[in-house]
Amino acid sequence: MSDLTNQEFPKFISSTPTGDDIFEGQSQEKISSTIFKLIKEKSLTNNVMGLEGKWGSGKSNVIENLRGKFDNCDLNYDFFTYDAWGHQEDLTRKTFLEELIFQLKINDRFNENIDWEEELKKLLAKKSTKNTYKFPKIKFYWILITTSILLFSFFDIVHEDFLSSMDIIKSYSNPKLKLFLVKYLFPAILFVWGIVELFKGYFEYDKDEKTKSLKWKERLKRLFYVFSGNDIETEELENIFEEEPSVRQFKVYFEKIINDLKSEGLIIVFDNMDRLSHSTKVLSLWSSIYTFFSEEKKANVWVIIPYDKEHLSGHFGEGNNEDIKTDNFIGKTFSTIFRISPPVLSDWKRFFDLKFKEAFGSIYNDEEIEFISSLYEIVFDLKNRRPRDIITFVNNLVSLSLQHNSSVDIKYLALFLLRKKEILENPLTAISTKSFMQGEKYLFMDEKELEQNIASIVYNVDKEKANEVLLRNSIEDMFIRPDLEVLKQIKDHSDFKTYLDNVIQKSDFSRFMCQNVSLILEEVKDTLGQTTIRGYWEKFANSIDNKTESEFITFKDWHKNTLLNVSKKTGLKLSNRIVQTSFENYKQKKSTDYYVTIHDLLDFIKKKSLDINPNVKNMEFSPTDFLSYIDDFSHFSKNVSLQEMNISSDLKELDDYFIHAETGMINVTHEWLHVIDYLIKKDKKVYKFNDLSRKIEEQIPLIAYNKKDDIDKIVEILKVLNGKKEHKAFETNFLNNYLNTYGNEDDGVYFNIIANYISLLGATTPTNQYLLVELNRIDNSDKIAEIIQYYINYGDLLKIIIDSGRNYALLKELAKKLTTNSYGFTQTLSSLWVYENIGRLQDNLFNKDIEIFLSSFEGWSQHFQKRITDKNVFDIGTPIIDLVYDFGVEKFKSLKHYYEVASNKLKTLDEDTWAANFSEPDHSVMSALDCFMTNGLLNTSITKSPAFMSAYEKYLKNISKREIDVPANKDFWNGLLENDCLDNRKLKRIYNDILDLLLDNSELDISEIMFFSYGLFNYATNISETHKADEFIRKIILPMEDNNILIETFPNQIIKVINSASSQYHQELYDLLIKINDIVRSSSINLIISKTKLKELKESIIEKESENEIHEE
Repeated sequence: MSDLTNQEFPKFISSTPTGDDIFEGQSQEKISSTIFKLIKEKSLTNNVMGLEGKWGSGKSNVIENLRGKFDNCDLNYDFFTYDAWGHQEDLTRKTFLEELIFQLKINDRFNENIDWEEELKKLLAKKSTKNTYKFPKIKFYWILITTSILLFSFFDIVHEDFLSSMDIIKSYSNPKLKLFLVKYLFPAILFVWGIVELFKGYFEYDKDEKTKSLKWKERLKRLFYVFSGNDIETEELENIFEEEPSVRQFKVYFEKIINDLKSEGLIIVFDNMDRLSHSTKVLSLWSSIYTFFSEEKKANVWVIIPYDKEHLSGHFGEGNNEDIKTDNFIGKTFSTIFRISPPVLSDWKRFFDLKFKEAFGSIYNDEEIEFISSLYEIVFDLKNRRPRDIITFVNNLVSLSLQHNSSVDIKYLALFLLRKKEILENPLTAISTKSFMQGEKYLFMDEKELEQNIASIVYNVDKEKANEVLLRNSIEDMFIRPDLEVLKQIKDHSDFKTYLDNVIQKSDFSRFMCQNVSLILEEVKDTLGQTTIRGYWEKFANSIDNKTESEFITFKDWHKNTLLNVSKKTGLKLSNRIVQTSFENYKQKKSTDYYVTIHDLLDFIKKKSLDINPNVKNMEFSPTDFLSYIDDFSHFSKNVSLQEMNISSDLKELDDYFIHAETGMINVTHEWLHVIDYLIKKDKKVYKFNDLSRKIEEQIPLIAYNKKDDIDKIVEILKVLNGKKEHKAFETNFLNNYLNTYGNEDDGVYFNIIANYISLLGATTPTNQYLLVELNRIDNSDKIAEIIQYYINYGDLLKIIIDSGRNYALLKELAKKLTTNSYGFTQTLSSLWVYENIGRLQDNLFNKDIEIFLSSFEGWSQHFQKRITDKNVFDIGTPIIDLVYDFGVEKFKSLKHYYEVASNKLKTLDEDTWAANFSEPDHSVMSALDCFMTNGLLNTSITKSPAFMSAYEKYLKNISKREIDVPANKDFWNGLLENDCLDNRKLKRIYNDILDLLLDNSELDISEIMFFSYGLFNYATNISETHKADEFIRKIILPMEDNNILIETFPNQIIKVINSASSQYHQELYDLLIKINDIVRSSSINLIISKTKLKELKESIIEKESENEIHEE
């Protein structure tokens, strides 16, 4: 940085045109020389010339150069410059002539043939007209005194003529008082008031310096003037009229001026015309120039008009015609136009260096000057660059250099001047973001130094304090008047964190608006560290204790930000403050404000998963406020429960509100029914509405069948109050009357009537024609299914169909729908009844869909154990056993439970019980046993038990003794043997005994043989005895000549019997086998013959047959 202690420099350079053309191109010199030549040779047509160039381009310098040429030659010409801009408030011909005469006179350019002093007086003389108007001003106290006297006379006449004979105030008997009130009171008041005002006027003289010294006699004289002053005061109005010289008068004056000049000619310059702001003035002046100088050539008078076409064109035309009209004006006015061309780039640099050194001398070296020049070129557009701009820039740079006296580097001073507009629009933002810089940014890489120097210039302080002034004051102000857009930009400042921390640590947050602090901390959180920003939030949250209640009555945005950024303890403290303040202020505000505040707080805590549980006290609302609250709450609350809100209403008062409603219990209850429904669904243990429900049910018998709207309302109310369960219904007569009146109108009431009627069909035979039609069709089954359970439960509907025999299509369809869809109701069904009637349910209702019913029946599985026990398991009939046959016991809990209970029961049966059941094969016990065995579910410990085996032995022996008939369920008994369900150790003895018993009979029936055959062949061991084998063949095998079952089923056992027997029955047995050979597999017969002694018999027979054949041959 250079030293500015030099006393000579820096200095301001002059911007006044010198006439010197310092540019190498010498364009200005060429133009002035040409104009000089044209004037000298008097070769122009109308002696009016235009000098075109932009503002500050050097037009005035050309004029000054031309003036110098005339001053330095032997020609005698006068120069007169008329500044149009300087005379824009008085832009008249008179002013022009006045200025021209005045300048020529003081320069002694007249021949003095004319008395120009007198001519000026004539020119500037004003004509005036004076009108005088006189307005008298009467003193106020004389008005009061005079009025009181007049009123006294008036009231006196009125009293004498009208009021004296009347007693207008009868309550008063004093006649003098009445007279005073009527006649003297009001005039006396005015008179006294007037005297008071007169005395005020007297003492006013003491306040005025002019009258202060007057004696009391003189004062009284003046006071007793009726009018103000010694005479009537007057006001005068004077109108002054100024006349503008006419065109003819102007020409006469101008001719006099020209003719009285000592010089050879007059050169007039109309300067700064393009700077006039009003188009009317530009056009007026241009018109005058054209009229007096262009239309008629004035000998020895030349007019030069410098102008900027771009600015001038705005006055001559608008829109697309602007340039055309301007060219027309210019073309008609000037005989020739000269244009000031801009210098080339090298000229500009040379000019800049020249002016800079002229101002700063040798303070700065060439490198520093080159930096400033380059900066100027980057920022300042070459197209708009003018010499005057460079001079102005350098002078402003001098001013700043002197102001800062070397404390700020000149490059920053230059940058500030070039970008002053952008910086000063918002210094804080501009400096923090460097948004004011564009192409020159690469020249200033040290951002911290840049911020410090620019701030120093802007706030005119030392650099050391620049950032403090810039940031500290701005940050403090931000807490009072936050501007987030500005904050977003300044937070990137290199020293922002330091000064923010300084402000926060030294500031008392309690004096700032909470919302402002919250907005600022929220905005800067991404700039600061997590620990730092949390510390700021804690400091803020702990400073709000003294804040007014208005900050906590509602849940505000700053509450949210604070809760998100503070500790659990601090957050709980703030939450409780909000809750407590709202609670305490409830009576002063609407209930809506309270519950919205509490809800928003709790909702926010939940959504943000904050570990905060504020202490929300119970708030009891009146019934009306409570209903309104619930109405709102049911719509907007999703995360917060009623219990958390802790708002209640006295339940008795709530019931009474509906019951004793002025507009009717049913109407009001129906109006708020959606709220009641919401409350019951949310907490039916609390909100029972028992009294209201009872009162509504009491209305059912009282309601008329033709009050359709009331019926509809009461039906809806009962549905809500009682929930998804049965409620009190209408009687049969009511239902019939309704249907007969309204028929089958397809609406909500109608379907409720039908559903209600169905609930009564268990004890009532349907006769109503509309009901019968509906019962025999299923078109509306969906609509009725949705509501039927309000009137009858699922189980009772099944009983109406099964027990009462109401086999209507609609009822069956409803039962099927309710089986698969509860429609939100808690269905009721007797498990025992289902077990007992499962067969009828299958046959009369579900048929092939019984599996669907069993799936639905699973919902009552918790009741199976209580309803189906070992005491009644075999009393419920056999259809359930058939289902076990069909589906097994693992698919449905109902069947599995039956199986388990039945199995356990079977284990407990004694010998006598088994014996009794053996004789009844269709009994549940035997059916269950058969079912379990067939499905592989039988626990063989049941059938191998001593009780069962003993009963089994006795039962079979009784059959073999022919004491009882052979049972029809032969497959069951054989199944016990085939499935190894019996005690094998006892079977051999049992069947040996049975064989002996059978053989004791003279002969056996086929049924006996078939019943015992499996046991005898597989378990009788005494069959191998020869005698018994012979008897077995004779009594059991040979009688089966028409039945091949034994031979086919037991070939191996028969082989053992034949081999054990004598040959006594071989021939008969052989013949039997040959006889039935056609119907029995040949392999069985061949096997029996080949494995027994019958083989020898066969061979013998074949041999004999062969011999016989030989003999015959």
